[in-house]
Amino acid sequence: MIFADPPFDLKTLNTIPDLIFEKELLNENGTLIVEHGSKNDFSSHPNFTEKRTYGSVNFSFFEYKQ
Repeated sequence: MIFADPPFDLKTLNTIPDLIFEKELLNENGTLIVEHGSKNDFSSHPNFTEKRTYGSVNFSFFEYKQ
């Protein structure tokens, strides 16, 4: 599991999932969780699986697609 909790105003926050998968940092059965604000939408990412919201905090989940 990789849990990324970058500053919400990080300009390159949207590139985190791409970098993780391009660099093959996540194991085949692993999960990437990115904590982010409501302005970020990862739902179109090919490895996106779900989003959970708790108050003003959002968590997007990613896994390798078979």
